[in-house]
Amino acid sequence: TCTVAMAGGADVRACDVRKGDVLADGRSTVECVVKVRIDAPTARLVRFKSGLLISRYHPIRLPESDGSAAGPWVFPCDAPLSLVDDFDARLPQIDSGDAFVYSLILRRESDTEPTETAAGIVVDGISVAPFAHDCNPAAATKHDTDGALPHAFFGSRATVIEALRQRDGGCAYDAGCVIVDRLVRDSDSQLIVGLETSAQ
Repeated sequence: TCTVAMAGGADVRACDVRKGDVLADGRSTVECVVKVRIDAPTARLVRFKSGLLISRYHPIRLPESDGSAAGPWVFPCDAPLSLVDDFDARLPQIDSGDAFVYSLILRRESDTEPTETAAGIVVDGISVAPFAHDCNPAAATKHDTDGALPHAFFGSRATVIEALRQRDGGCAYDAGCVIVDRLVRDSDSQLIVGLETSAQ
């Protein structure tokens, strides 16, 4: 099970993260946990040597050559071979039939803080973008505005949150956990343009 780095040095399993938890940077607070339902036998994931198991196109941040964390954002399927254990990993079969990948919507202390994605969510030692990939243009670096991070849907925090709140007037979102049953894709481009949620 993947673990998320929290304030104070704790590592918490992704499935155990809750609204109000503070991440390792000490400034980012979990506003909502997003559980995206997947079909375990067919879902194609990327497994990193660190233990991170992630969707092929959920942005991660590579370290710079000097070891600093503020390197380029890339898709896991394009990550260096030296970091990856399996580019076509599968989840183990589970009896319940319900399998999820977990992501987070974050809240920072101030809008003047650096981009929400500056540090990312550190999962098994790798920086992972939040579910909403937006950034503060005033604090963004070139790595935040090119490469894998920009996205017509996920690039707007307001749009993503509106979609997560659509089903029940935002009750599940306000409670801190939303289940996404399906990612809606454009019929031509196949890019994600929306999502469908369900009750807990």
